[in-house]
Amino acid sequence: MIIKDIIKRVLNLTDLSEERDFVNSISDTPESLDITQPNTFSVLLSIRNNVIDILKMTSFVISEIASSYIPMVKEDVISVPNTEVSFAHLSEKIVKIIDVQKGGESIKYKAEVDRIKASRKIDKIIYQFMPGDYKINQKVNGFTSTLFDSDIAMGVLAEYYLKIGKFDEASLFRNRFLYVLERAKKLNSTRIGDRAWL
Repeated sequence: MIIKDIIKRVLNLTDLSEERDFVNSISDTPESLDITQPNTFSVLLSIRNNVIDILKMTSFVISEIASSYIPMVKEDVISVPNTEVSFAHLSEKIVKIIDVQKGGESIKYKAEVDRIKASRKIDKIIYQFMPGDYKINQKVNGFTSTLFDSDIAMGVLAEYYLKIGKFDEASLFRNRFLYVLERAKKLNSTRIGDRAWL
């Protein structure tokens, strides 16, 4: 799923039609759009700022999901295998190490403050991570359970309505958001038992 799709979903469920048109017109980032036309400067600036706020809310909601409900997991292949790998060389901000491997086989390791040490050369690290701020055309990857853009949009809508002071709407979307997350969490932890021949 792409951040832009989540934001479009949010804007489709609000009265922000100008912001919806604005998002459809951007190709890179909201900040990169030319807003220097004299007659429309203040209007475009306001619309752009609303979209930037919703983008920030989207990043916040994804971080909330990753930290409290459904973890995000990443596998980094180490291009030059070594017995020590600094966390700074990983592509995301690490929260928890899940596995350290050499040739597809788990190996023993020791996690230190800023690195992982192992007795054998490490070629893959699987870890839980915390996402940073997203850009509008960035893809969201890593959730360990299936989430849809509409699921994340519920959380963003709750934040949006809270910001503008519509507390009943905020509560409604927050409850829907939490229900969706609990459902996804349960589906992720459900395991079908082994079958027996009769």
